[in-house]
Amino acid sequence: MGLIRTLTSRGKEYFGRAETHDFQAYMAVNDIEHTKTNARSPQTNAIRERFHKTVHKSFTKWHSENKVYWDVEALQQDMDTWMSRYNHERTHQGKMCCWRTPWQRWVIESHIWREKVTKLKTGKEGLKIA
Repeated sequence: MGLIRTLTSRGKEYFGRAETHDFQAYMAVNDIEHTKTNARSPQTNAIRERFHKTVHKSFTKWHSENKVYWDVEALQQDMDTWMSRYNHERTHQGKMCCWRTPWQRWVIESHIWREKVTKLKTGKEGLKIA
């Protein structure tokens, strides 16, 4: 099952008519709901903002000081390796993960996600996936 909804800031890179805006066209073609954060309400985006800070401090800053990339493929390969460690090895202390890795949290709570997806797709409450 693919992405069904995404949350973004209200930046211009996310908005426009689907006919002329790549992001909106992608969302429309793939039937993905686009949810926007509340204006001047950073707590809505706190988890995403913290992730960006972690990427900057742990990946971007270290790699820019210690390695030169000659092509985007090499950068992507290192970013993929870093993301795998971030998701599967590095424990997170926030209230969402409680000292587990994001992958551990996903495995433990994936049934909740499946129930929410089913409710969104069918519009029915209480329907469970077998």
